[in-house]
Amino acid sequence: MRNFTDAYSKIAEETFGECILLILRDLPPDWNFPAAYITKCSRSSPSFTQCILDNIEKIRPYLAKGIPEMSVPPMEPLVIPKAQIRNTVFEDIELTNGTTFQVHNLNVTSKFDTIAADISLERIAIKAKYHINEHILVLQLRGNGSFQAVVNNLKVHAVYDLVPYQRKGKQYIEPKRHKSILTYQVSDVHFDNLFPERSELTVSTNKIINENIDTIMEEFKPGFDETALTIFQILLGRILRRFSVDDLLSE
Repeated sequence: MRNFTDAYSKIAEETFGECILLILRDLPPDWNFPAAYITKCSRSSPSFTQCILDNIEKIRPYLAKGIPEMSVPPMEPLVIPKAQIRNTVFEDIELTNGTTFQVHNLNVTSKFDTIAADISLERIAIKAKYHINEHILVLQLRGNGSFQAVVNNLKVHAVYDLVPYQRKGKQYIEPKRHKSILTYQVSDVHFDNLFPERSELTVSTNKIINENIDTIMEEFKPGFDETALTIFQILLGRILRRFSVDDLLSE
């Protein structure tokens, strides 16, 4: 798993991260904190956690189209250039319905060195192009085409260490994943064009995959989870690089 994580992280930095950099590149060097989007939260306030939750709700309406000032790409759909899970490569990935997430049990330390939360999403629709060379159940699949699937009842428990560092005389934070647990169900999986000359075999193969999806995901879940969490950490990290601690918090 370590080798997979390192390899995927490199791919993600070069592809997904590159898209974020295209947005950052156009920001002026004297770019200031966008007060219109977020209110500073007081660490000493009893409503510190609620202030952070209020900020999340404040920016939620803007997430669908993206917020260039905060280096947040459009999230409806969220487009990811490339990801690989085992021997299957997905490209031009579109994730729809991501802005409907709900945050529960948020816990942020007053020192702003750890953040923990439960996040839920009822449904995420996935579309992509695929290139597969994979042994699934008793099937050896090789091919490429269009892919779609639905992730239902996604629940994430995530804990991040917020590691401080200095840049240009100001303190910033970088998220480091400490603990993450994902649960979800996958349905409506469809690989188009698995057998170009035998469409009926493509139909029957997709039927077998969906009937046995829970068994299949036992093997694919570690790679799927690591891919999702790595993408999220890269996005979160690139957003936080735009803000010093003083931009986000007051005493």
